[in-house]
Amino acid sequence: MKTNEHFSAPLIRRAYDISEVAGMLGVSVASVYRLVHGGKLRPLGLGQFRFSDQEIDRFLKVTRDVSVRRKSQKRGGHREGVEA
Repeated sequence: MKTNEHFSAPLIRRAYDISEVAGMLGVSVASVYRLVHGGKLRPLGLGQFRFSDQEIDRFLKVTRDVSVRRKSQKRGGHREGVEA
């Protein structure tokens, strides 16, 4: 891991390109493009498709929450505070 010569703390990577995001999500690059064009994943807007850690975390949380709701609905149950 790289360090800044003025600071001893390691530099944390905060932006990933589209192929790295595809690998992290376990999907194809084409799928990441579809997520972007569908408004579900938001790039940083730096000319290329680059994604922040926070955006990847947000996307994963949203998709996990949707998955949990769908599984609950299939079982006929509901979670308090979540509309079916």
